[in-house]
Amino acid sequence: MREDLAIIIVAYNRPESLSRLLSSLDQLDYKYEDLTLIISVDNSGDNEVEQIAADYEWRFGSKRVVVANQRLGLKNHVLTCGDMTEEFGNIIVLEDDLIVSPFLVSYADQAIAFYKDCSNIAGISLYSHRRNIINHLPFFAYEDGFDNFFLQIAQSWGQIWSRDRWCSFKKWLASERSRSSGKPIHQYISSWPDSSWLKLHIQYLVAQDLYFVYPRVSLTTNSGDAGSNVSSADYTYMVPMMMGNRDYCFSSFLESSSVYDCYFEMTCKNLKKVVGGLDNIDFEVDTYGEK
Repeated sequence: MREDLAIIIVAYNRPESLSRLLSSLDQLDYKYEDLTLIISVDNSGDNEVEQIAADYEWRFGSKRVVVANQRLGLKNHVLTCGDMTEEFGNIIVLEDDLIVSPFLVSYADQAIAFYKDCSNIAGISLYSHRRNIINHLPFFAYEDGFDNFFLQIAQSWGQIWSRDRWCSFKKWLASERSRSSGKPIHQYISSWPDSSWLKLHIQYLVAQDLYFVYPRVSLTTNSGDAGSNVSSADYTYMVPMMMGNRDYCFSSFLESSSVYDCYFEMTCKNLKKVVGGLDNIDFEVDTYGEK
């Protein structure tokens, strides 16, 4: 079995969602039987999801079903899943309302190898935003010739965490720094409930000046099912997925001309790369008028 990568599914009380995700995982373009799948099920008092997980036949390696003895809640559940990086070098984390591209593992392996020593990133996204989550306006990252861009927004709709990067986040989370306001983030993100682990991860990125690597074409899509943080179905964030395999042309952080902050605005330093004559000018980028 591979020790460098595993797939973790975060499941709770959505049997139809889990079945759909597992069906998409059946279509993976992967030739080996060495990949561990862990289905982590939070306790809901209903064993239907647990039964679906138990019955599922994973044909790409070993399968493990982990069921919480008591209700964890989404935040603690995800943090618990992140701690599985202690066992595996890297984990692909999928919430149960996602659908995945058949070429998910190929992208993951290439991205992990390229960014393993990059000190500027805290994780690798499998999802690619087509919409600014703050104001719901279209978002298209600057095309600089590479297959990726960088965004100071952590990802929950399919992401890769490595052992060392997750450990750094957990140390920050346990420190006094995480309880101070630090650098500002948008009020919309700040207003997310205390049950949101994603808000904490974004605060960490901003405080530590770190980024997530994003693909130009998504390897997952969000089906918009109702859940812990969404009371009704919302298909706003469904996006096109990569449906062909390829060798990716990634940029390092310093090479990239497509770097965005937590407001979905190009960073000042990056805009100076793209537009000439700005080197000696101090300014803030606020094209959306949200700062």
